[in-house]
Amino acid sequence: MRFAETGPSVREIATLREVFKELRARPPNVLLGELRGQSQLRLLTVYGPIDSPRVVEEARRRGLNVEVESTSHIDRAPRHERNGLLLIEDPELRRDVCDRMVSEGLRVVPTETD
Repeated sequence: MRFAETGPSVREIATLREVFKELRARPPNVLLGELRGQSQLRLLTVYGPIDSPRVVEEARRRGLNVEVESTSHIDRAPRHERNGLLLIEDPELRRDVCDRMVSEGLRVVPTETD
């Protein structure tokens, strides 16, 4: 998000806290103090493909100057020839299973996540 060179206004702080849930726990005066003199704020929160457009639209509708950095992550998923993909939610376990499958000559397929 971009602000004036002096930092966000009190209204912008209130809007930030209303729109971005990760900022709600921080008191407005603390957030204002941290951002005084800062012309931008970069949030590292990852929003999925469903939530991201909604949050960005809400922020813009409320007057915030929002820039979005979109990233996609390529991963692998185990594939069974007859039953399709095996979905493993734990990323470390999924990597271990895929590595073992590849070492055994079995097929894994690339998957893309937001």
